Amino acid sequence: MQNKDYYQILQVSPNASPEEIRKSFRKLALLYHPDKNNGDNLAEERFKEIREAYEILSNTRKRQDYHYKRFASSYQYKIITPDIILQQCIDLKKFISVIHHSYIDFDMFTAQIQDILSAQSLDVLQKNNDPVLNNKIIQLILHSCKPLPYRQFLLIAPLLISISNVEKNIAEIETINQHKKRVHYFEKYKLLIAILMAAIICVLIYSTTK
Repeated sequence: MQNKDYYQILQVSPNASPEEIRKSFRKLALLYHPDKNNGDNLAEERFKEIREAYEILSNTRKRQDYHYKRFASSYQYKIITPDIILQQCIDLKKFISVIHHSYIDFDMFTAQIQDILSAQSLDVLQKNNDPVLNNKIIQLILHSCKPLPYRQFLLIAPLLISISNVEKNIAEIETINQHKKRVHYFEKYKLLIAILMAAIICVLIYSTTK
């Protein structure tokens, strides 16, 4: 199943929006529907492929899983070069831009970034030592990391720092890390904070009415 290019089958780009996917499916399904092709076996097989592609790409979680497996395999047998790593980062940014953040599998997405920034890839980037290209890669990854919680971003930050030749980039990564950390602890303890605030308000109200 994973060898099929569902985007090609539905005639949409990998960064197509859900609406674009839906429109293309309706158009193709109408064209190849068995009721309109009078026993044409090729049309029937084509219709099944279109329906299968839509089932995957219209479901956010299934689409993310398909994209991850397709994304990983598309670079699996290529020699790693800085340009290939850059293209992976561009593809990642395009993908994250069409996925609703509430449906992202953060562990899988983190693993995808770690695949891009593998030890081999980091070694290639460090040896190439191109500050401009490395900065592009860092900025693309940081953009893609916006929805990542603190726990997962902690795994990515050191990888980005290892290819940064610019203090400004390191400072930006650390600033983002600190922000995510604050959000993490706020979300973790906000209920306790709310209870304490309510208790303080009750004590103040009680003390003023005595």
